[in-house]
Amino acid sequence: MVSRRTTRIAALAATLLPWLLAGTADAGQFLLPGERPRPELHGTVVRVLDGDTLDIELGDGRRQRIRLAGIDAPERGQPWSAVATAALRDLVEGKAVRVLWLDEQPPRGRAPGRVIGEVWLDELEAGREMVAQGLAWAYDAFLRDPDLCEIEQAAREAGLGLWRAPPEQWLPPWVHRARTAGRSEDWVAACARPDIRDR
Repeated sequence: MVSRRTTRIAALAATLLPWLLAGTADAGQFLLPGERPRPELHGTVVRVLDGDTLDIELGDGRRQRIRLAGIDAPERGQPWSAVATAALRDLVEGKAVRVLWLDEQPPRGRAPGRVIGEVWLDELEAGREMVAQGLAWAYDAFLRDPDLCEIEQAAREAGLGLWRAPPEQWLPPWVHRARTAGRSEDWVAACARPDIRDR
């Protein structure tokens, strides 16, 4: 005689099994213990603010600010800032993109919150492309993609983008921001990294 408990378990298994199989059909969907699924956003790029920040319009009409993950482009006031902004605009503005959401920054003052993510146009990732063109640095402090360092090194060796400029124009944006904020030179030195070629 089948117990009531066994019957309930069988019914629950029959309900959950199709859902479980659908969710794990692709091995890439498996998560490690404690790992959170990474949501995706889909939308159209409607504005490029600088070489690593843009706004997308989602399907419901809302807008979301995106900070390209793992890179840092020249800040306003730095050489190559306008060139980097124009390059990102040419690359993504008006185009449909897929954003892999990696992290987020809460709103600060009047500035809206930002999603930190990879911005994909089919098989091309915008942050990688900016580094490959020599118009952004691999952002060591928040690096998730170790290949970005090699991509930056290749751009340096080829003299692409800002890497064909005099070395005094190679000031990393995070150092520029620290100095602009009035940080001490000791603090600035602590956030500066060794030259990528010395690794």
